Amino acid sequence: MRHEDLWHITRGELHDMIIANNYRRYLELEDKALSAIFTGLAFNGDAEEIYALLGSWAGNTVMNNAQKAKFIKDLARAAKEAKRNGANP
Repeated sequence: MRHEDLWHITRGELHDMIIANNYRRYLELEDKALSAIFTGLAFNGDAEEIYALLGSWAGNTVMNNAQKAKFIKDLARAAKEAKRNGANP
């Protein structure tokens, strides 16, 4: 992206580009984590779970297991509250 492009792009489009870039980097890290797992298996006969090394993609960001569990609970609470108030989640 060039400096001139900033005058012709909306904030929503910029936000989408940032999320897409973060997801691309996550996928690149996933490949590296798989290589680390295979190396661990080859030399030690033991390996970590990939999401323990990498985290999970949820809510447009990378989260560890504890953060992902809290994120899912918060989504469930918000949906329950919206249902209680008569709104669509």
